[in-house]
Amino acid sequence: MSAVGGDFYDFIPLDGQMLGIAIGDVSGHGVPAALFMALTVTLLRAEACRTCSPAEVLRGVNRQLLNLNNEGMFVTLLYGVLNCATHEFTYARAGHEPPILCRASQEWLDPDPDLECGQLLGLFNNPLLCERTLTLAPGSTLLLYTDGVTEMMNSQSELFGGERLLAAVCDHYNSHAQAVCERIWELVAAHRGDAPQRDDIAMVCARAG
Repeated sequence: MSAVGGDFYDFIPLDGQMLGIAIGDVSGHGVPAALFMALTVTLLRAEACRTCSPAEVLRGVNRQLLNLNNEGMFVTLLYGVLNCATHEFTYARAGHEPPILCRASQEWLDPDPDLECGQLLGLFNNPLLCERTLTLAPGSTLLLYTDGVTEMMNSQSELFGGERLLAAVCDHYNSHAQAVCERIWELVAAHRGDAPQRDDIAMVCARAG
């Protein structure tokens, strides 16, 4: 059964004007991935209520997964806390793709140049995790996504790739968040054409007005 999968996103209301935002990708496909995904989301919500540090939240999830993971599965995960008053987004990555931040000038900012700082969850006792903080200035757009977007292939085995994704975000930075996701999906689907979809896709977009 492949109609269910392991990509997911979640929004977790926290104290005050804080909002937890998560996006992740579980190894494998089908029912096992979906069950591991549900477990991860449950653990994530529990840990998010205990600490405001995204890196500590991910470490807590990892400890629990190591105790419960009998199938050798793992998950990539990006979890961050958005301060809705200051528009600051503090996040940590566990083997997941870094976010894309496009400012109002259509200038792309790489908020996370250290691609090695973030090991996946479920396999290592002490995964390397780093926290980053970025500010969504007025008019800027933040996109979180799973690798099903950039790794979508057409019938010639050509990937959609990061450059096309970056261009799509910057070209539509002035649209509302839902429209950005819809446009990216349209471009990805057009790129895929008649080729089969081999991986799940998830996207989360936030825009500062």
